[in-house]
Amino acid sequence: MWLLESGVLEELQKAQAFGFPDFEARAAERGLPGLAQMAVADGVATIKVEGILTKRPDPLVSFFYGKNTAYDGIVEAVNAAEANSKVKAIRFDIDSPGGNVDGLFDALAAIESSSKPKSVFARNALSAAYGIAATAGNITASGPGAMFGSVGTAVSVSVSDDVVTLTSSNAPDKRPDPRTEEGRAAIVRHLDAIDDLFVGAIAKGRAIDPDSVRQGYGRGASLVASDAKQRGMIDGIAGTELRVVSNNNQATANGGSEGATMDLETLKAEHPAVYKAAVSVGVSQERERVEAHLNLAETGDLAVALEDIKAGNNITQKTWAAHMSAAMNRKDLESRREDNEEIEAATDGAKAKQADDEFETAVVDRFLALVGNGAIENG
Repeated sequence: MWLLESGVLEELQKAQAFGFPDFEARAAERGLPGLAQMAVADGVATIKVEGILTKRPDPLVSFFYGKNTAYDGIVEAVNAAEANSKVKAIRFDIDSPGGNVDGLFDALAAIESSSKPKSVFARNALSAAYGIAATAGNITASGPGAMFGSVGTAVSVSVSDDVVTLTSSNAPDKRPDPRTEEGRAAIVRHLDAIDDLFVGAIAKGRAIDPDSVRQGYGRGASLVASDAKQRGMIDGIAGTELRVVSNNNQATANGGSEGATMDLETLKAEHPAVYKAAVSVGVSQERERVEAHLNLAETGDLAVALEDIKAGNNITQKTWAAHMSAAMNRKDLESRREDNEEIEAATDGAKAKQADDEFETAVVDRFLALVGNGAIENG
């Protein structure tokens, strides 16, 4: 059951349906990430919540989507920050479309139970990820393009005409049939029960009543930062990010005057902790981006990966489709090569048998010729 933005869910399901026979072994060899990453600097523990959220690290999610954070990892990181006397505050760095229901409420409970001041900086916080953001304190959007909301619970049900499921007479809702009105109603009742818990957690974190969440937080829609702020879903939008304005390593604050510039060397000298943290985050994000492309290229198309890496592109649905198409083509080529090898082996066998038969015939003919000419006499 998912608390996940719909487009990402559809993409993930396509990837899972494609599959690879040796995937688990290859994923284990690469040691794909999943546990929440935490860094401590100047008394602040920054916990990253990225990609699709699952109870435990999921190599399939990491392989196809690029990033995956486990709820178990979030709990461990929060507990570690809580136990660290050097940590005075916790900051959640969120960029996630949401994830699975299983494990979410354990993570929310751990966050809520932490006694240290908490805050959120979010590029995207949708569905389950927004539940985490709402529980973790003051929410600041990374910029006007950041997305929030998608508050709702969904489940995808597969139906097969080859399978007939029966339940005991006292448990008709144990295996509801989505093809019937009664079955769909039973499934929706279950979703509503989960959704009540989810909405209740968001309402508690934002200090409002649940009905205000249901009616005012987009009713399942994903909202840009300005709309989310107007509805009270977030508390602010960052407007002081540095941007380069010339080729001499100078930068200016978006929210200040155009004349207010700061040399990067000055930033390094006057604010070494900020400079170090910014460089560290940038290097880490770039490494993760490149690794994600190269992971896909192992089964997909290396040329596509290299082009996206050089262009600075993140993994998109178009990128994923190109890799999947290359993988399918490779799989078809391998199948055809195997077929050709079998045909060649059979052909070579037939040729060898034909040669043996021809040799045997020639020997018999020669023998008969010799007998007919009297060259061979009875001893």
